[in-house]
Order: sequence, then structure tokens, then C-alpha cells
Amino acid sequence: MKYHNITHADMLNGEGLRVVLWVSGCSHHCPACQNVITWNCNDGLDFDDSAREEIFEQLNQNYISGITFSGGDPLHFANLSTITSFSKELKEKYKIEGELEKSVLIKIAQEMKVHPFGTYILRAIKGQDI
Repeated sequence: MKYHNITHADMLNGEGLRVVLWVSGCSHHCPACQNVITWNCNDGLDFDDSAREEIFEQLNQNYISGITFSGGDPLHFANLSTITSFSKELKEKYKIEGELEKSVLIKIAQEMKVHPFGTYILRAIKGQDI
């Protein structure tokens, strides 16, 4: 998986101060998208151990409320496996669940009728038993 940025102490993308992981890859191409630069799943940095450690360091701060996955589309096929496994790891390690940026959730809800794994994907991201 590729990502563009990790934002620290963000107050605009979820409840409280959060870490935001801005992933690469989006096939929705929404009109008026504010993050067109994130559409190409081959752009950005590799989501490697140093990126994971950067997120862990932020989540260890007592003023950080959690993590938000944004982008791009965290549920894009190029991101799904990594986001799912990372979400499960975060839930185990920090007892938190990641949030998906609201516009991603709205788009997913619109496409649920055509996406046969929609419920499965959302449950996996939320860390629920599948």
C-alpha cells in the first residue's frame, strides 16, 4: 500500500485530536474532490515499518483520540488488505477502532448495492468478527 501523508494532532478529521493516514488510490474520482493527488494508487510512499512506527508513536500520546483513514480511498482494492490488517492490529494494541473519512463512507453507502463484499469490508475495517 502507498500513502501520501500522516498528519499528527489533526482536529478536522474525526472526534478529538487524531492521527490521519492519507492513503493513495481512489477509483471514485468524485467531482470537486479535494485530494485528486491521492487518486493514483502507485503514487506516494510505501506504507512500511517506519510509517507504522510513526503512527504508533502518535497513538502513544495521551492527547491523541484515535486514527482516521482518509485519502484516496482506504477501501480501494490496493489498500484493503493492509488497512484491514492494520485496523485489527490497532484494535488489539490500543483498543481503538479507526474511522473512515465521512465522504468515503457516503460513497461506499452509495455503492453497496453493486459491491458484493460491502458488508464484509465495513465489518473488517471496524474490527468486527466476520
